[in-house]
Amino acid sequence: MHHITLDGETDFDGWRKAARALALNDVKPSDVTWNVAGDAPELFATPLDAGDGQLQIEIDWRPGQWEVSRMDYRSKDLALGVKGQARRVADGDTHLRLDLGAKPLSVALLKKYFPARWLASSKIEQVVSAATEGELQIHKAGVNAKVAEIRRVLESGFGEGLWFDVEVRNVSCNLPGGYPPLRAVNGRIALENGRFAFSNLRGV
Repeated sequence: MHHITLDGETDFDGWRKAARALALNDVKPSDVTWNVAGDAPELFATPLDAGDGQLQIEIDWRPGQWEVSRMDYRSKDLALGVKGQARRVADGDTHLRLDLGAKPLSVALLKKYFPARWLASSKIEQVVSAATEGELQIHKAGVNAKVAEIRRVLESGFGEGLWFDVEVRNVSCNLPGGYPPLRAVNGRIALENGRFAFSNLRGV
């Protein structure tokens, strides 16, 4: 097992160098554990077990900025693709402009791979934790904002810079706060320009 420790949650230069070295040495993603320096937990909710996963990356790197023309991860249970750009801005934060694509995800896989701890959002972590079963199909998703702005949007539920269009299939969840549980929810949920849209949502 290879253990990689990044200097911080936005240490993209360290991540790039480590990812390149691992790829050159044919190291499988399942044999790598990513951590942040200090006492921070792993980036994901649980250690990843990628099995026969493969990671393919094409990055054009320049000081303070990198362009991702291709970052595809494929395993027996997950297919994920990311394209876009990350660049350091004047206040020391990192601005992300990324588009995400993925094959249908079960709730169990979403809980495993979603980086809620990295996003440091208690609300989004509660939502992910509340889901118990079902499947999600991401038709589109992306971000065009600084990391700090992303965290504020996820914490408050308002703001621009994030968008998605997700179809939920037979999703069940136990909502906190004394709300009744939801069962077999189907439909589509979208976020665009800071506004949520719901279509054909139904459940019991």
